[in-house]
Amino acid sequence: MSETDVQSKKQFEQEYEAFLNAPPMTPPSHISKRIRQTILKDINPSLPASLLQLLLSHVVFVTLLMVVCPHFGVSIIPGFKGLPAVFAIFGRTVCKVCCGFTIMGVSLFLSTRTLPIGHLKRLRTYRPLIVALLSLTTLFTLAFIGGKIRWMTDAPAWFLGACVGGYILFKVRKNMPLKTTASNDH
Repeated sequence: MSETDVQSKKQFEQEYEAFLNAPPMTPPSHISKRIRQTILKDINPSLPASLLQLLLSHVVFVTLLMVVCPHFGVSIIPGFKGLPAVFAIFGRTVCKVCCGFTIMGVSLFLSTRTLPIGHLKRLRTYRPLIVALLSLTTLFTLAFIGGKIRWMTDAPAWFLGACVGGYILFKVRKNMPLKTTASNDH
């Protein structure tokens, strides 16, 4: 250590000691109010903000999942059959149930791993409704972008699988430990 490093360390220690011994000061009220609002917003976000974050993460994960699991003829890689080729061994209806379970279950599971805990707590109350609406939105989006859906046979089977998979795997985060920045191994 050089002499200037030693001097700056001593100066830092003196300034820190002066800070600790200084009388407490109240920060300006507008700063305290802004900090409180930020913390409350993070802990208790609005339902629309939580829904928007869930929808955006769902769109990203479904798009990525469509690479390995094309649905209703909609595929990112032309001609690639993916997981539906495996599911089709068990019949058309079971295939659609498995496809719905896979796309919604995996997407919502990954969403629970990426969304902040405050948003998940806000969404947990409405989980059955959210899963059903997100499943319908996904199904109609697949139809809109060119999916060949048999509405009387394929859609109900897919929707059933999507709702079951989404509900089960959207709930998993509650039972999993959260990542922390501090280690508890003292």
